[in-house]
Amino acid sequence: MKNNVCTLQFFITNVNILTMTVNIDKKVATVTHLADEKSVSPIIPAKDRHYAGLERRLQIYMQSQQPLPDLIDTIEQNGIHVDYHDNLNINVVY
Repeated sequence: MKNNVCTLQFFITNVNILTMTVNIDKKVATVTHLADEKSVSPIIPAKDRHYAGLERRLQIYMQSQQPLPDLIDTIEQNGIHVDYHDNLNINVVY
């Protein structure tokens, strides 16, 4: 990771549905934008909108047991592809 703090912007068909700020050092992930609960829940349920939940959800999507910093690096470099969420895109912003 370039920094220990980044923002993850979750898009469905070019619409920002969720933005989370992630602090790797403190192991904290905070929702800073939530467009609509109905559109976000299938991607990241409310109970998973924290550091460990975000890590777990991304591990499932990416079929990897890597820690969250490595998952974020992979998303930044290669994007994300989830068969059952084919229009999901995540931008990493520092």
